[in-house]
Amino acid sequence: MTIRIIRLTRREEAEALAKCVYATYGLTFHRSYLYDPDRTLGLNSEGHLTSFLAMEGDRCVGHMALIRPYYEYSEAGTPVAGERVREAGLSMVRPDFRTSGIQARLSAHTYHAARAGGFEGLMARCVTHHTAAQRACLAHGGLPTAMFLGGVPAWVRYGGEHDQRLPISTLGFYVPLNEGQDTQVYLPRIDRDVYEDIYGRLDQQRSFLDADDAPGMGRPTKLKVHFDPQKQQGRIHVLRSGPDVEDRVMDCFNWLMAGHIRHVTLLAPLDSPHTARAMPAWKAHGAMFGGILPAMGMGDVVVMQGIRLSRIDPDSIRVADPLGTAIRERCVDDWYRVQDLALPTMESEPEMVLPTAML
Repeated sequence: MTIRIIRLTRREEAEALAKCVYATYGLTFHRSYLYDPDRTLGLNSEGHLTSFLAMEGDRCVGHMALIRPYYEYSEAGTPVAGERVREAGLSMVRPDFRTSGIQARLSAHTYHAARAGGFEGLMARCVTHHTAAQRACLAHGGLPTAMFLGGVPAWVRYGGEHDQRLPISTLGFYVPLNEGQDTQVYLPRIDRDVYEDIYGRLDQQRSFLDADDAPGMGRPTKLKVHFDPQKQQGRIHVLRSGPDVEDRVMDCFNWLMAGHIRHVTLLAPLDSPHTARAMPAWKAHGAMFGGILPAMGMGDVVVMQGIRLSRIDPDSIRVADPLGTAIRERCVDDWYRVQDLALPTMESEPEMVLPTAML
């Protein structure tokens, strides 16, 4: 068996990828554009994706891509996540090729391309029903920084891999690649022990500031809200954190959770003291610990999450690193905590939040 790793540049290669997606996931893969060869080729041509294929002859047996994070959304024509990082994702290997070392070869090509591209770092979201992708990140010098608890819907099927009945959690990794710019961080007082553990492993320049010493004035908050009614997932993306950020985010959180969204991700910049000050209130309101995503936009962002899931199996969340264990335990502890809270409902008539966008 001879396997070649190539970069996707032609339509027939995009067709081969679509067949690989179907062989691996059926029609349940949660990034449906990979089933459309023309769209896949277009995203690669525009630089939103850089796809690498593992090919056996003309047949695609594996895939991994560099992704411009949140490329679907822009602010005044600029991607909301900036250009400092890329995400390694959309990783798959056909079930009958999973013990052939293809995942490791795809990872090596992807990470090399990101480093050669001059990016500060590489993000990856690794499934936790096995640890193969996590071990690949660790081998490249990565560290876990966030967990998206129950973030993959239960209806996503991994071709014959296991009997999946509950949502899958993903562990977010960050791989430092090139020297980055100095970034200021206002560490929150809640969950500070875990944040300090993450930053203790992050080998990049950070200046830590105290939110209590920062002025309380500033420009109004700017944020975007996105939701997907089919996946029942939503996201609150704070682009600028101002003095009103606590109330603005709570309004969005209430609207999404009351609207039957099962998983809400909150991303807010840590280079603003207003974020650090608001986080205790968000947590008391039902938002849970998630972690951080380094170098997203102008600086690091904090991850919090709202989850309306009655069943999660903590024992099925497998991690390959002690720091990942600490992140998992804090997420799970928070999930148990919010079970006793009264989450927003339609009866509370939450105020409509605008602007909104469907994912």
